Amino acid sequence: MAPATADDASSVHPPYSNTGIADAYARFSDPERTILLAVRRLIYRLATETTGVGAIEESLKWGSPSYLAVSPRTGTPLRLDRHTGDENTVGIYVHCQSRVMEQFKVVHPSSPRTLGARALLLHTDKALPTAALCDFLLIALTYRLRTRR
Repeated sequence: MAPATADDASSVHPPYSNTGIADAYARFSDPERTILLAVRRLIYRLATETTGVGAIEESLKWGSPSYLAVSPRTGTPLRLDRHTGDENTVGIYVHCQSRVMEQFKVVHPSSPRTLGARALLLHTDKALPTAALCDFLLIALTYRLRTRR
């Protein structure tokens, strides 16, 4: 397995909001957990670096870690989970009725693998596609900011 690379994987992650979140990450395999924790760190880092994105709320949705910019409510939820269709793949899931995937595909027409309007899929045995991943997360974290304009 290639390690998750780039700044998002090198920083220390913030404390979990509750023991349920820690337990959810503990249920992932080591390769899945490595990638998903790198995504988690990147979510928090982008939220603090992006004007207009407030505090991130970490919770469980359907037993999976979920992240939402809540103060002010600027984004749409991001849920991190394994992709059941492929044992070497995890997904970053968004609300399927949002336009996040549509907007992402405009910026990255030959983007990493996606699952329709539902998810960006990441391989656990490959390095993170950091540029595309940052764009995807920023689109989700600022989704409501753009829809208000």
